[in-house]
Amino acid sequence: MKPKILYIITRLILGGAQKDTISSVALLRGNGYDAALLSGPSGGPEGDLKDFARINGVDVVEIPELKREIDPLKDIIALFKIYRFIKNNRFDIVHTHTSKAGFLGRLAARLAGVRIIVHTPHGHVFYGYYGRFKTKMFIMLEKAASLCTSALIAISEAEKKDYIRYGIISEKKMRVIHSGIDLAEFSGPARPAGDMKKQLNMEPDVPVIGTVGRLVREKGHIYFLRAAKRVLLEFPRAQFLVVGGGILRPEIEDAVKEMGIGGNVKLLGIRLDISDILYIMDIFAMPSLNEGMGRAAVEAMMRRKAVVAFRVCGLKDLINSGVNGILVEPADHVKLAEAITGLLKDKNRREKMGEAAANSISDDFDSKKVIGQVGALYQELIDGKNKR
Repeated sequence: MKPKILYIITRLILGGAQKDTISSVALLRGNGYDAALLSGPSGGPEGDLKDFARINGVDVVEIPELKREIDPLKDIIALFKIYRFIKNNRFDIVHTHTSKAGFLGRLAARLAGVRIIVHTPHGHVFYGYYGRFKTKMFIMLEKAASLCTSALIAISEAEKKDYIRYGIISEKKMRVIHSGIDLAEFSGPARPAGDMKKQLNMEPDVPVIGTVGRLVREKGHIYFLRAAKRVLLEFPRAQFLVVGGGILRPEIEDAVKEMGIGGNVKLLGIRLDISDILYIMDIFAMPSLNEGMGRAAVEAMMRRKAVVAFRVCGLKDLINSGVNGILVEPADHVKLAEAITGLLKDKNRREKMGEAAANSISDDFDSKKVIGQVGALYQELIDGKNKR
């Protein structure tokens, strides 16, 4: 009999970790597992994936007090409610996702007597997010939570190395399993480029550089805009696409206006046709200051796009600089602009990089294979517990 599994995540905003979590629950259920999903409230400028969950047959149990921000009273209430839900439903495995749910969920599962507790952080907050004091506090909490963790899944080798380097958890408890992506969606047919460009009010022959990600500080959009201003000195007709929603939208709009590049930058907001938008890009830029894996970069690479990105965490694993993309030092918008300009000048090199990018993405990123790896880990942990 297959184990009864509970997935816990802080919120179901429109993000890679959230989409991966919902897809995992759906695939587990499709493979005969009794799998449930518990989350805090979603919505707001970053959008939500409740409809995506419903379409995939995943019912979401919501705990209003489970929020990303630290709030001692609400956190205690959320801890109690998670504990009670686990206890009442007698789950065999609790698998937590992202930082806040990871801490409260693992603690609640341990208190409820769950034998197997797995955590997937989907990236970490050890740099690129907060100041020194807050970062140290999060590292301490992660170390404490690791004491009740059977296994921790890193979504890239670089993330695994960071967890070991910061002394969070022992290497023997760690596994590297990528965030699952429907690779067929990004390698199959796309809407004709001319139609999409027309919809976005762009001339058919303009160069297009884009980025996809939530509008939050760690995604580094300000560096993308600064690079855009420099690129426009040589390519004045170039168009820069920013796909995603978030709390920094007003700030980004102000920056575009102050830089005087409004005619060349399109803030597309939340979109569900990412695959089609990637198809019209000549270059994909990822100026993130921290990325667990770089899901959007993988999707762009499947669309045969050369990726220009900062040399951080998971992106270092994805991109072999000069072969299937270009890496530059974090926060260096000048080098980012130079890399983009160089590729715009050399179509042959750009297309070769795009081909190499697509060829470098193995089926280890495919959702179905990923859930098979996760299921194998569950069985390994169950067998280990039974032996003891």
